[in-house]
Amino acid sequence: GVADLTAEDLGEELDTGKMVVQGHDRLGRPVLYMRPARENTRGHEGQIRNLVFALERAVALMPPGVEKWVMVIDYNGYSMFNAPPMKTSKETLDIFQSHYPERLGMALLV
Repeated sequence: GVADLTAEDLGEELDTGKMVVQGHDRLGRPVLYMRPARENTRGHEGQIRNLVFALERAVALMPPGVEKWVMVIDYNGYSMFNAPPMKTSKETLDIFQSHYPERLGMALLV
Protein backbone atom coordinates (compact mmCIF):
# COMPACT_ATOMS: atom_id res chain seq x y z
CA GLY A 1 0.00 0.00 0.00
CA VAL A 2 0.86 3.67 -0.07
CA ALA A 3 1.97 3.67 3.55
CA ASP A 4 4.59 1.03 2.80
CA LEU A 5 6.06 2.76 -0.27
CA THR A 6 9.72 3.73 0.15
CA ALA A 7 12.31 5.45 -2.03
CA GLU A 8 14.01 2.08 -2.49
CA ASP A 9 10.82 0.73 -4.07
CA LEU A 10 10.95 3.33 -6.82
CA GLY A 11 14.38 2.58 -8.26
CA GLU A 12 15.01 4.42 -11.51
CA GLU A 13 11.89 6.58 -11.12
CA LEU A 14 13.90 8.73 -8.69
CA ASP A 15 17.14 8.85 -10.71
CA THR A 16 16.52 12.07 -12.66
CA GLY A 17 14.76 14.23 -10.10
CA LYS A 18 11.72 14.50 -12.35
CA MET A 19 9.56 14.92 -9.26
CA VAL A 20 10.90 16.05 -5.90
CA VAL A 21 9.66 17.75 -2.77
CA GLN A 22 12.16 20.34 -1.67
CA GLY A 23 11.79 23.15 0.82
CA HIS A 24 8.83 25.26 1.88
CA ASP A 25 7.42 28.59 0.75
CA ARG A 26 7.06 31.58 3.09
CA LEU A 27 3.73 30.20 4.34
CA GLY A 28 5.31 26.88 5.32
CA ARG A 29 3.82 24.93 2.42
CA PRO A 30 6.02 22.16 0.99
CA VAL A 31 7.14 22.79 -2.60
CA LEU A 32 6.71 19.95 -5.10
CA TYR A 33 8.81 20.31 -8.26
CA MET A 34 7.76 18.44 -11.39
CA ARG A 35 10.15 18.42 -14.35
CA PRO A 36 8.49 16.41 -17.13
CA ALA A 37 11.47 16.82 -19.48
CA ARG A 38 13.42 14.58 -17.10
CA GLU A 39 11.03 11.67 -17.69
CA ASN A 40 13.17 8.56 -17.87
CA THR A 41 10.68 5.69 -17.83
CA ARG A 42 7.61 4.64 -19.79
CA GLY A 43 6.05 2.32 -17.22
CA HIS A 44 2.66 3.57 -16.07
CA GLU A 45 2.66 1.84 -12.68
CA GLY A 46 6.12 3.09 -11.71
CA GLN A 47 5.27 6.66 -12.67
CA ILE A 48 2.07 6.58 -10.63
CA ARG A 49 3.88 5.10 -7.64
CA ASN A 50 6.47 7.89 -7.93
CA LEU A 51 3.69 10.50 -8.02
CA VAL A 52 1.97 9.10 -4.94
CA PHE A 53 5.29 8.82 -3.10
CA ALA A 54 6.05 12.50 -3.80
CA LEU A 55 2.56 13.63 -2.80
CA GLU A 56 2.67 11.65 0.42
CA ARG A 57 6.11 13.08 1.14
CA ALA A 58 4.71 16.60 0.67
CA VAL A 59 1.89 15.83 3.11
CA ALA A 60 4.37 14.40 5.63
CA LEU A 61 6.45 17.59 5.43
CA MET A 62 3.52 19.88 6.21
CA PRO A 63 4.00 21.60 9.55
CA PRO A 64 1.03 21.79 11.93
CA GLY A 65 -1.67 24.05 10.54
CA VAL A 66 -0.52 23.72 6.92
CA GLU A 67 -2.76 21.67 4.65
CA LYS A 68 -1.67 22.71 1.17
CA TRP A 69 1.39 22.47 -1.04
CA VAL A 70 2.93 24.53 -3.81
CA MET A 71 3.57 22.86 -7.14
CA VAL A 72 6.17 24.12 -9.59
CA ILE A 73 6.00 22.49 -13.02
CA ASP A 74 9.10 23.26 -15.05
CA TYR A 75 8.45 22.64 -18.75
CA ASN A 76 11.98 23.57 -19.84
CA GLY A 77 13.05 20.97 -22.42
CA TYR A 78 9.63 19.29 -22.49
CA SER A 79 8.45 17.70 -25.73
CA MET A 80 6.15 14.94 -26.88
CA PHE A 81 9.23 12.70 -26.86
CA ASN A 82 9.50 12.82 -23.07
CA ALA A 83 5.79 13.24 -22.31
CA PRO A 84 4.20 10.61 -20.08
CA PRO A 85 1.63 8.31 -21.69
CA MET A 86 -1.92 9.73 -21.85
CA LYS A 87 -3.09 6.97 -19.50
CA THR A 88 -0.62 8.21 -16.88
CA SER A 89 -1.65 11.84 -17.35
CA LYS A 90 -5.32 10.96 -16.90
CA GLU A 91 -4.67 8.89 -13.79
CA THR A 92 -2.52 11.69 -12.37
CA LEU A 93 -5.45 14.08 -12.64
CA ASP A 94 -7.76 11.50 -11.10
CA ILE A 95 -5.39 11.01 -8.15
CA PHE A 96 -5.24 14.75 -7.50
CA GLN A 97 -9.02 15.11 -7.69
CA SER A 98 -10.00 11.97 -5.79
CA HIS A 99 -7.30 11.62 -3.15
CA TYR A 100 -5.82 15.09 -2.64
CA PRO A 101 -8.71 17.52 -3.10
CA GLU A 102 -7.97 21.09 -2.06
CA ARG A 103 -4.30 20.34 -1.31
CA LEU A 104 -3.02 22.65 -4.05
CA GLY A 105 -2.21 26.03 -2.55
CA MET A 106 -0.51 27.43 -5.62
CA ALA A 107 0.76 26.17 -8.97
CA LEU A 108 3.51 27.78 -11.00
CA LEU A 109 4.19 26.75 -14.58
CA VAL A 110 7.63 27.77 -15.81
